Formats: sequence, C-alpha cells, structure tokens
Amino acid sequence: MTSAGSILPGLDDVANNLEFIDHESALLIAQLQLEDALEVSCTLKGKGRADAAPPDSEVALRLQIEELSGWKQLHQDATLAESITNAQRTDAGILEAFRLMEEAAAADRRAAELLQQGSHIPQPTEAQKAVGDDKNFPKHFEEQPNSNSRPEKTSRAAAGDKVVKQTTSGRPGPSTNIYKRVACAGCTDQFRVGEVLETTCEHYWCPACLADLIQVYLRDESLHPIRCCQKPVSTTHLGFYVKNPSLVNSFEVKRREYEVPAQDRVYCSKPTCSTFLGSAEDHKSRPPSTLLFSDTPAVATCESCNAQTCVGCRKPRHPNDSCSQNDAIEEVRVLAKESGWQTCPRCSAIVELHHGCNHMTCRCRTQFCYACGVEWKRCDCAQWDENRLVATAQMRAEAAVGGQQARAAQPQVFAAEVQRTVEHLRYNHECDPHRWRGRSGGMCEECNDWLPVFLKMCKDCNLSVCRRCSFNRV
Repeated sequence: MTSAGSILPGLDDVANNLEFIDHESALLIAQLQLEDALEVSCTLKGKGRADAAPPDSEVALRLQIEELSGWKQLHQDATLAESITNAQRTDAGILEAFRLMEEAAAADRRAAELLQQGSHIPQPTEAQKAVGDDKNFPKHFEEQPNSNSRPEKTSRAAAGDKVVKQTTSGRPGPSTNIYKRVACAGCTDQFRVGEVLETTCEHYWCPACLADLIQVYLRDESLHPIRCCQKPVSTTHLGFYVKNPSLVNSFEVKRREYEVPAQDRVYCSKPTCSTFLGSAEDHKSRPPSTLLFSDTPAVATCESCNAQTCVGCRKPRHPNDSCSQNDAIEEVRVLAKESGWQTCPRCSAIVELHHGCNHMTCRCRTQFCYACGVEWKRCDCAQWDENRLVATAQMRAEAAVGGQQARAAQPQVFAAEVQRTVEHLRYNHECDPHRWRGRSGGMCEECNDWLPVFLKMCKDCNLSVCRRCSFNRV
C-alpha cells in the first residue's frame, strides 16, 4: 500500500511538529498542504475503471485530505480565539476608561441639575476624581504593547525541514473582573456588578427592585431616606440604574418634599390639586420690599393650577384679612384626643398605636413616648401597656408555632411561646440586631402586605417582616 507520505513528501515531519508552531503558521502550512493534496487528487481522477475498487493510493490520499481539513479548521478556531483574547487584554484599559467617563458624565449632569435647583452639590465620585484629577488618565487611550505577542512568525516549512518549538516572553498584564456577578438583596437574582447599585453595607440592588422601592417610597414617607441595613443609600446616580426618567423625577420631587419638616410644608389649598409648594419659611423669607407696607401674609402660588394659598393658615388666599383658625385641623385634634391618639412633638402628625410598645418613631424620624407624647427617654412612663404587650406576644407566638390551627392543636406549646415572647419583649423591645430566619407566608408587621413567600421572622422577638422591610425599615 502506497503511503500518503510518498505522494506528499515531507508531510509526516510537518504533521508531527504542527503542535510546536504558532497557530497562524500552522494554519498556513495546513492550507498549503491541503491545496497540494487536492491538486494531486485531481490528477488521479478518471484513471481507473468505474466498477473497480479505488487503489490504495487514492484511499490514502482521501484520508489525508480529511485529516488536513480537520487541522485547518482546528487552527482557524484557535487563531480566532487567540485574536479575541489579545483584543480583550489590549483594550481592557480603554474599556475601563470609557466606563469611568460615562459614570463621570452622569455625575456631572446630576451636579448640574442640583446646582440649577439651588441644592447642595455632592462630593465628587470616584469616577469624577479619576477623570478630572488623575494625570495618568489619558494614558488609558495610548496603544499598549501586547505582552503576549509572539516572535516573528515562521515561514512555510520546507519538506523535510525540522520545526523548532516557538517560545514566548513577557507577562500578562492585570485584568479587571468586569463580568463579576452579585446577588440582588431584593430578589436574589444574579446581575453583573456594573448593573446594580451597591450600598455602604455591601448589598446590591437591581434596577427592577430599585424601581419597586421608589414606587413604595412615593406613597410612604417612613421609607425616607431610602435605607439599607439602617444606613442611608446614596441616590446621586439613581438615574443611571433606573432607566425611567419620569419615575426618577417623581422621586426627586418627593424627596425634596420629605426633607421639609411636616409642620413647615405648604400644599395647594385646592382639594383636587394638593401639590407641594415648598417650605413655609422659604415663602416667608420673600424680599422685604414686597411686604413693607402690607400686613397680608405670604402667599404661595401653585404652578399646576395657579391657585394661591396662604402660607400662614394653609387656606386659600384672603387679601386684606387676617388668618383664621383652621376648623378642620381643630376637629381632627379633638377627635384624636377623644380616641386616645397621640401627636408627634415635632411635626404634629397624629398617630394611633394598635400593637407594640410605647416607643414610637414618627415618619419624620422623631422618637417619642406614645403614653405622654414627650420625646423618647425624657419621661418616666412604662415601656409597655400590659394589654398591648400580651396582644403583641400572642400575635407573634401564633406566627411562630404555625398559625391558628397549630395554636388550637398545641395550646401548651402556644402558651409557653407567649410567655417567652412576653419576657423577651418586656426587656428587649428593640431587639437590635435581629436574627432572621425564613418562615412560611403571612403578613408583614411593617408594611402590612401579605406574602406567600419571602417572609422573615426574628429568632428572638418573633417579629415577622417581608424581605424588603428587613433591609429598608427595621
């Protein structure tokens, strides 16, 4: 049987040493050898009988062509992979520089908006410092030598020549893990680290969970400021993560409203509007020339409906007339006193306590005693009303043992759990920090939402909260 080597001289030597040649040279050799084999194959066609078996040389040549085609495809793939790897390594610095520039541009836009609104400009971000202060930053765009580049490529190996193993020199440069994935604290899904907002407590929030949180924030002032693990979350670059300009703008408007003390807020007196008009102090501090010869109280004009509101009594404007008592507010105060409700000593908000201890935290973050209305720890009132203490312990003990059915089936276990919870709450009502464990569905004691899953219970005080409230409220 005639060997392929006798048809293509020197192929055996080249084939045995292809693994020692760089991929581009090996691809060239395989391509040229394949062309030679195809040329020889064309000269053998038509020389034998149609019904006769092909000669051994033709069979060997066909097998050789298949093997060379495989080598060619192998080195084509390897060359492409190596090219992509070198491109990523070479352009890593440029890609990182562009990322910093985009973040710095977003921060600059935010600072410009705050400056236009007359707000305080935040401290420069790390991206702004890198772009503006780092003198070496432009070097990111300079062409970097490829540390993994190979020596000059070997020319086509002649038949019978020995092929020497190629060696490379140089060390790879540092790499940046821009594809690192982290878990969102809200939904536990995995995201790239550049796609999520990182908090100071090293938690991450994805755009969808941030948008949901903002939606609730717009309706619930107790979430202000937005927190994670009781630490404020920076919202400077919120628009970079939440791709909803309308929602982000609503958040900024509501944030400015929440930052004004409740007793100083002025709202449009038109019931169908009620737009926030700013702080009473801002309206009262108008230029003196406008009030020099007039006893008329300051007036705020609504930009939405053009209605004018008296800043003093919060009623519609009443020119040439003094402010009268707001009868509606007085009626609410009388009702609160008759119902045993309490009033926040700072913002005058009226609160009602259903369960829990006398330690109250108002939406304005003021802490006070529910029994007497004095700021917290400035009175001698008892920590708990005994009836509320037992009611709270029963509610949490029922959730701990598994609901009403378990309570009825195991009354002794339930009673023991109630007693344990009463003693724990009596002396450790704040339970800080909470030690969470998962539990089945139920109602969150903070937001009053019912959830089939994602509910947590404290191992010590049996407080049941949803996953979001465990991060953003308690």
